[in-house]
Amino acid sequence: MTPLLRFFSWRHNRRHRLRLLLALSSIALGVALYVSMQVSHISTVKAFETAAKRLSGRAEYTVTLRDRIGVDEKALEVAESVPGVTAAPALEVSATFPDLEEGAVLVLGVDLKREGKLRKFSDTRGARIDFLRLMLDDSAILLTRSFSDRNRIRLGDALRLSCAVGVRTVRVAGILADEGAAGVLGGNLAVMKIRTVQRFFGKARFYDRIDVASTADPVDPARLRKALGPGYEVRPVKARSSVLDVVLSRIRALVVVSLIALLVGLFIIYLSVSIGVVERSRDIGILRALGASRCQILVLLLTEAGCLGVAGSALGIAGGYFLARWLIHVTARSVNTLVHVVEAGEVALPPMVLTTALAAGTLTALLAALFPALRATRISPLEALRPAIRGFRMVSEYRTSFRVGTVCVVLASAGVLGAYQALPSWAGLALTALIFLGMALILPRITLWISTALRAPLRFLFRVEGYLAADNILQYPQRTALTVTALGGALAMLVASAATLTSFHVSVGRWMDKQFPFDLTIWPASLSRSVYSDECLPREMEARVKAVEGIDHAYCLRVVFQKFADTDVLLIAVDIRGFKKARERKNDPFVGPLKKAEELEAFDRGETVGMSSNFGVLHGLRVGDTLTLATRAGPRTFRISYEMEDYSYPLGTLFVGLGAYLDLWKDPALSFIDLQVADGHAASDVRTRLGKMLAKEYGAFVYTAEDIKAFGREALDQSFTLTYVQVFVSMVIGFFGIVNTLLISVLRRTREIGLLRSVGMSRKQVARTVVVESLFIALVGGASGILWGLAAAAFPVASHVLRLSGFTLPFIVPWPTVFGALATALVIGFVASLVPAWRAARLNVLEAVGYE
Repeated sequence: MTPLLRFFSWRHNRRHRLRLLLALSSIALGVALYVSMQVSHISTVKAFETAAKRLSGRAEYTVTLRDRIGVDEKALEVAESVPGVTAAPALEVSATFPDLEEGAVLVLGVDLKREGKLRKFSDTRGARIDFLRLMLDDSAILLTRSFSDRNRIRLGDALRLSCAVGVRTVRVAGILADEGAAGVLGGNLAVMKIRTVQRFFGKARFYDRIDVASTADPVDPARLRKALGPGYEVRPVKARSSVLDVVLSRIRALVVVSLIALLVGLFIIYLSVSIGVVERSRDIGILRALGASRCQILVLLLTEAGCLGVAGSALGIAGGYFLARWLIHVTARSVNTLVHVVEAGEVALPPMVLTTALAAGTLTALLAALFPALRATRISPLEALRPAIRGFRMVSEYRTSFRVGTVCVVLASAGVLGAYQALPSWAGLALTALIFLGMALILPRITLWISTALRAPLRFLFRVEGYLAADNILQYPQRTALTVTALGGALAMLVASAATLTSFHVSVGRWMDKQFPFDLTIWPASLSRSVYSDECLPREMEARVKAVEGIDHAYCLRVVFQKFADTDVLLIAVDIRGFKKARERKNDPFVGPLKKAEELEAFDRGETVGMSSNFGVLHGLRVGDTLTLATRAGPRTFRISYEMEDYSYPLGTLFVGLGAYLDLWKDPALSFIDLQVADGHAASDVRTRLGKMLAKEYGAFVYTAEDIKAFGREALDQSFTLTYVQVFVSMVIGFFGIVNTLLISVLRRTREIGLLRSVGMSRKQVARTVVVESLFIALVGGASGILWGLAAAAFPVASHVLRLSGFTLPFIVPWPTVFGALATALVIGFVASLVPAWRAARLNVLEAVGYE
């Protein structure tokens, strides 16, 4: 087999290096897309799991209450009474040092007597701890080496810490080495006594959780659960978060782009192998005449394609790895834009991803080569030695492919339209890919119709060059159709992504204009931190702010994550009367059920809640239904009194009265204070006065409504970064497809071009013919891509968004992107034609006439 490969395959591919490079590149790029997405997904999860493990120390399980927030001290005593179990309480809160430039930290509240059994802070090399101060001083705090060095903090320094109950002074009792738990979050971690954290942050006598580890044998969770009694949950240390899942679901959705890219690669290889079989039909005939069997010819061609697939896959794996090194930072930035939970870690390349990528690329090449190889085996040696055999025409098959493609598109579209929400995610992705494949089968017939219709206009516009370009497309529409599919698929993804992003921008913009009636807002953290930072403002700040000159009206909000139905939703506690008044002052009165006095009272008392529309969609709830939420005061049932469009969180939002939240959740902290500026005062002047006072005393930040809106739009754009990376790579594959098609077209018409040149056609006319053909392919590809993209944005992308987040998006045509896509297609077509056009124009007339 090796000599045959050397004689039959290696010699041929050396003569057609550019075509070989295009085929290799198409497979490599498709595999690279798959690998980069998978590696980014796995590496991000691994980074989060590593941070969670380091923060948890030896803890194997966590104890929480099912219907109540927080765990009381009795549960700690019970857990410790179970043989073989060691337990320690934990509290985690975010806080800020107002006097430090980089002052945001995660404060971990621990029990010093029990903590050493789970997390080691004092015995790591390089740690310096004043144990006497740590034991005797309730204000003692431990900081990490990196945080201390960045902020020039020394052992014994006094620092002001902004807490839920106000600003308190703490004293540095230790500097921890950046190892274990102290090494997470880039070192932005502080450790304090759990009693001090409870007092500073209004946590009463509750813990967030109890961390449990074994002393000898592994912990038996069933035994521990039985000892604690009903209502308690014993779960493995949490290695995921709902916010992380939201971002990762976007990455998983992009796998379909990788599948489509591989399909595009399949088309390109199919064209290359097909023309390769035609070019080597004489060699195939000689081999058959010398005794080679049909099976040997089939194995020879498939082995050649398999080698191509393996080589392309290997290049794709390497490229995907390096692409993932950048994408993992993009992914981490997308996660941390929502809430700071991960750091960009090392790139993980699991063997399963390597195996799958290698198999996918190789299988793609084999499938692409299978049909041309089977067709080659059906040729008798006598026929193969005849030049006429080289004219593979498949017009009879276009009707069949059109019918099959129509069935694929109709059935897949029916599945998407009728049952997308009920289908598993992989089935929805498979249906989307099936639609793409169906369109590829339909396009040859459509290309025939378009070419026939445009033959006269092309001749009128470009004279003989336009006529010849249209005639060549009419002779081999399948070749053109596959290229149109490649380019159109890439542009479809661009248009669909832009349409979805535009719909989000319009919907979120309208929502922000309506729900942001403030002029200024006070945040505990910089916008560069995250949208859902759990850092807080002390309640005492409200009175201080209202006393500032130029402030006419203020209302407060508390935003936290709330467990509901095994997921985290956003809970917004709002001063509803203050918010209602702010809306009225902007001539935008609050409408709906809360307009009635009795409903407003019920909301204030904590009898009712509001919900976002996407929360209702995701959980199947309507106005008038009831739901139960866990609070520090125990489980409470609320009636849903109103529903409103809200884009605060992709997994749904609940609204509760601020007073009821304080009574039931026992949390005195605030997240934001929204302000309206009095008439006659400039918002910029008021912001300056507020900023100086708050930065010095609390470390808080003052922003305008436009600042928040701009940040929201930026965060939205950030979430689409990965999509546009995929689209760019897919367009490169489409570009390769056009180059490949034109090269094959020139090669296929070598003798024809020679005859045309011999009867007087100039080199420029030959080159223009190739350019016109390329522009035609690009134009049809661009138009079909735009139509596919708009259809995909309406369905199934809209259905996918609805399924993931519950958001119902309006269909909006992104006209700038539509025109940009068409212009991009034409540019790609023109650039792709340059090398083939130059090659066609440079053909020697005598050699071309004698070709074949």
